[in-house]
Amino acid sequence: MGYKSRLFLILWLLGLVGVLSFLLVDLSALIAALPRPADAPPVELPPPALLKLASVIQPTVLMTLAVALGVWLAPKVGLHAPAVESLALSEPASSFIKKLKPQIIPGVIAGLASGVAIVLTWVVAKPFFTAEFISQAERFNDLLPTAV
Repeated sequence: MGYKSRLFLILWLLGLVGVLSFLLVDLSALIAALPRPADAPPVELPPPALLKLASVIQPTVLMTLAVALGVWLAPKVGLHAPAVESLALSEPASSFIKKLKPQIIPGVIAGLASGVAIVLTWVVAKPFFTAEFISQAERFNDLLPTAV
């Protein structure tokens, strides 16, 4: 297996972890919580296993296309993933750690900044929403799995 194939496989497996995390969402409860007209008939859902399988097919296909396109285009535009490239080149673990280290602090800072931005956006926008919308949004949040 060549370098590009190994790079694709590693990135694809990492992306698949993210896609499969969607299986933690209770889709039946989420669909039942969606607003519907009062006179609408009850929704008949497929079996939960089929619903979950269907919910991961599209993101898996899109992620596969994105990883393939990324592996092909990244060198052409000067983008790199040094730690993953180190794994794909079968370099020793010390090389992987050395290349990963400079990425950790910017990644943590970007993650924290993004989290703060999301919370700040909600705090700033909340006064402009109706009480009904806020209530439904908070109920919706209860249906999603927590990160910890």
